[in-house]
Parts: sequence; structure tokens; C-alpha cells
Amino acid sequence: PRACRCSLIFLFLETHDSSRMYDDYEPNPEDWLAIRSIADRYCFDRVLARATREVAALQFHIDPVTRVVLAQKYNIPQWLPRAYTELVSADMALTHADADRLGLRVSLMVMRARATWLSETGQYYRRDVEAMVSEEVEIMKTAEL
Repeated sequence: PRACRCSLIFLFLETHDSSRMYDDYEPNPEDWLAIRSIADRYCFDRVLARATREVAALQFHIDPVTRVVLAQKYNIPQWLPRAYTELVSADMALTHADADRLGLRVSLMVMRARATWLSETGQYYRRDVEAMVSEEVEIMKTAEL
């Protein structure tokens, strides 16, 4: 049902003049993510631009674990630096549920960067976050092929 509804929304947005993109239309966050994914996959630039604007605002209302999961699922690498930074510098370590959602590779990267950050010489923390983002972006690019 969600896929059908999002496909119809997508077709509606794509077939209307870009100057009349119905900015008063308010899909829920999951719909915008799905619309963005469809537009990205099929190279519909107008809809992709609108959905990207809508999705960009979402990141500030989503917890960092969910942000990483959604960034991976919907190919939104620009969400990763802030999400990883928040995970590394959080007051609490990852929970078992968080680690399950992130997967082993990302959880280990976060824990390694967190250990560095918590040590007395936390100077390497930014480099760890940058390396995590670079690795994730490469994986996203590979998945597209």
C-alpha cells in the first residue's frame, strides 16, 4: 500500500509544472524518503530536488541511529557526518538494539571512534568520523553499480 501511494504521489509531482509543485502538499517523512528514492532511481530531477529539500529538514528530527540507517537505505551520505559525530560523542554507549540496527561494521567503527574520543588524546576523533563517512560513501557507490 505505501509503495502504491508513494508511486502515485511521485507521478502526480512529476506530471505537474515545476512552478506549480504544490508546495502545500505535505507527505509524511517516510513518504518523502520513498519519493526521493524513486526520483533518484529513475533520474527525475525536479522531483528529486523537491524531495531532497524536504528530506534535508527531516534529519534534525531523527535520532542518529535511525539517521544512519535511513542514510544507508536511501543513499543520503550528507546525513552521515552529523549522525556519526552524535553517536561518537553521546553520553551513553550504543545499546544492543542500536548495534543490531547499525550492523556489526558500523557499530564497531562507532565504538572505535568513541574509545578514541573518550581517551585523553581525543584528537583523532574527527579523523575517525571522516574515515567512517568515507567508507560508508564508498559502500553506497558500490551498491549503486
